[in-house]
Amino acid sequence: MVLSSAELKDIMQPHFRRILDTSRSFFPSSNGVRKEGFSPDVSSLGDECPENRTFLHISPKPESGQLDHDGFDLRVGTRIYRTDKVSLSVKEEDLIKGAKKHYLDLGESFVLLPDEHGENVYYIITRERIKKSPDLEFLVDSKSTSARVGIMTHQVGRTNNGEIITQIQPYSFSLEVIAGKTMLSQTVLRYAGTPFMTIQEILENRRTAERKGIDLTVDGTSVLEKSLKSRGVLLHYNTHLALVALRYNRDNMPPIPMDALKGSLDWEPYFEIEKGNSKIDIPRRRLCLMGGIGVVYLGAQYAILTREHDILGGTCVLNNLAVFFHFGYAGEITLEVLPSVGCTIHHGDPAGEIVYDKIEGRFDERALEHTGIYQGHKAPMLAGMFKQLKL
Repeated sequence: MVLSSAELKDIMQPHFRRILDTSRSFFPSSNGVRKEGFSPDVSSLGDECPENRTFLHISPKPESGQLDHDGFDLRVGTRIYRTDKVSLSVKEEDLIKGAKKHYLDLGESFVLLPDEHGENVYYIITRERIKKSPDLEFLVDSKSTSARVGIMTHQVGRTNNGEIITQIQPYSFSLEVIAGKTMLSQTVLRYAGTPFMTIQEILENRRTAERKGIDLTVDGTSVLEKSLKSRGVLLHYNTHLALVALRYNRDNMPPIPMDALKGSLDWEPYFEIEKGNSKIDIPRRRLCLMGGIGVVYLGAQYAILTREHDILGGTCVLNNLAVFFHFGYAGEITLEVLPSVGCTIHHGDPAGEIVYDKIEGRFDERALEHTGIYQGHKAPMLAGMFKQLKL
């Protein structure tokens, strides 16, 4: 079950500990059976992690801008390591021995340099220290803003103090981050091992005139049922317009400040417009922002867009650099494509399946009025710090 940002701020204690107690939640689980979906409700607080209870501890206290209705963002910490290798499992001791080390003060800026081959690999230790009970799991991925400037992020480890080790690969541009402030990755919390929504559950929670629910519409007509696949709803590429990143040039491409104000940067030094019709041709190693066909509605569900081995991700192409959709979202979807070879995408090619997850517990119905900067946008949309195109 999901906590609103207001609820999270209300329960933060001086020691910044959150205790999640499913036995006293608004959706009781008195028989001890785990629920499906996202994080359990907060119903008791304390300074000690109780045994045999679901708990989550975050320190230091998250700021209001970090918290969403169904997860939170991770801040860049003060320790950054740089290598030319990716790994699915990393210990900080190994990074200290084998990587180039950058130790920062809080508030100090640092520039991440791009590599079109992905060989500038940064391992960033988060500002947050997190402890949790074994029945909870984290999903960590790029924020939408990060993905739209060509960043791939993953969680690849934890430190002994509970900090998350994130692996950051900037492919397209140099990026300025600030220790203790910049948020490149986001996380959601769910019950470990619980299933995502079935096709039947998706249909039972579809949008109606009386209820904000799941839907996919094209020109105002629902195409939800005919878009259903084995795990969710299949999304397709729209090739009518794309935004293609210009090849990186250190001399005329200043670092993009990731904490710049919304709409404060000109996009022309970084992107060019590519108009297509039935297809879009993407040069190799060039980030491309495209739209999905149709308008996606989530209602009171969370969603993840898959990176499919049998769709586009099985070729020499990275796609869908950001895959989390927050509940209450309604709008078109901007998709990121980053091919290592020249790539042709035809209108209607599959982009991935939207997989839905239940949200258990209480939440303010007003939270369904999603107010994020990408809510209701017309795709493709640039990262939020750029001045936007009038599409």
